[in-house]
Amino acid sequence: MGCDGCELWSKHRKTCYAGTLHQRFGGSSKGYAPTFKDVTPFPGRMREAAKWSDLTGTERPDKPWLNGLPRLIFVSDMSDSLSKAVKFEYLEQEIIENVRSKDGQRHCWLWLTKRPKRMAEFSRWLEKRGTQWPSNLWAGTSVTDQASTARARDLLDVGDSSTVRFLSVEPQVEPADLGDVLPNLDWVIHGGESGHGSRMFDTAWAKELISQCKNSGVPYFLKQLGAKVVRNGKRLEFDDAHAGDWTEWPKNLRIRKFPQRTGVAVQGREISATSYLDYILFMLKTDGGYMQTDTLYDEIFEEFSLYMSEADLKPMAKRKTPKWKNMVDWAKASGAKSGKLAAVTHESKRYVVLLDNFETDTFVLKLVKKQKKKPSSFKKRCPNCSTYQSMSNRVCVKCKTELPVAAKREIRRSPR
Repeated sequence: MGCDGCELWSKHRKTCYAGTLHQRFGGSSKGYAPTFKDVTPFPGRMREAAKWSDLTGTERPDKPWLNGLPRLIFVSDMSDSLSKAVKFEYLEQEIIENVRSKDGQRHCWLWLTKRPKRMAEFSRWLEKRGTQWPSNLWAGTSVTDQASTARARDLLDVGDSSTVRFLSVEPQVEPADLGDVLPNLDWVIHGGESGHGSRMFDTAWAKELISQCKNSGVPYFLKQLGAKVVRNGKRLEFDDAHAGDWTEWPKNLRIRKFPQRTGVAVQGREISATSYLDYILFMLKTDGGYMQTDTLYDEIFEEFSLYMSEADLKPMAKRKTPKWKNMVDWAKASGAKSGKLAAVTHESKRYVVLLDNFETDTFVLKLVKKQKKKPSSFKKRCPNCSTYQSMSNRVCVKCKTELPVAAKREIRRSPR
């Protein structure tokens, strides 16, 4: 616990959330350093965290972007454990050994620092001792302004080719150009500043970074917009004090993706963090049967359309009726053998072919069909978001706006 200082915690600025909590509880509460600048070790915490339950393959309704993923644990989230006062021997014993333990291998560990040079030194120190950087220990550094972007390049010296490297551009307080380092990263977290003394966050910065990540093929995750948000020069107001509720954001900013690699394996197969594919396969394997169709979301098909070329889709679109054999043959040709999912749209209906057994090379394929449920003829529409819904609803199913009891009936024809 504790940190010996950074651009967010100095005599001129104190907006670091960990520093603020130490000011409030430090010295009097169990688990806090006497002061934020007194770096204090608390051995045994990583061992206890490693024992936490495995979340791989579970759904999390409150955070659907985490569905199916392993548990994500931030290492020393209330400090910078790479402060100069912390010895490498302690880091190896407390962090590396617990991450590599049988319990620790079930989770993803996110290690964020503002000292990536020292993290790289620690990585080389481990290598000299014959210890490899754990694949499920993600290495990350923070960037807040243009001056701190140099840290991103230092991060590339951590670990090896299997290491997941991520950037936390949070809180961003001014325009910052990441240069050519972005394509070498696996993930970008983004957000604005919150708390007392917060500085402005321009949504144009988010749009620019989203575009850069898309062009570089890097998953982007917008965590929060912060306490002071502007768009086109005008201040935006949100119910959430940190603007962390993405349902309040402009739709083009609602992006929360994860890196493709996690470093966590289930039955010898690495769990992917960019889609539901591994979650679906995992559930098929454990349940031993069909997935319930209501667990197949449109996002699945949107995600895996990336795996399909136009040449793959055209032959299926021309068929009047999908044939099981043709679908199976097409799925094999489209890469289902390598564990990928094959999907196709035919006559406005979605079909998906899953590889059931991913432990062997045998083709056990299942066809899962999802059809849209026909709505009833009479619906009422939310005055806030225009969503059609049941006449009996008192609260909008989408935006939670209170609906009038005696709403005008609006006829919405059922699709033929």
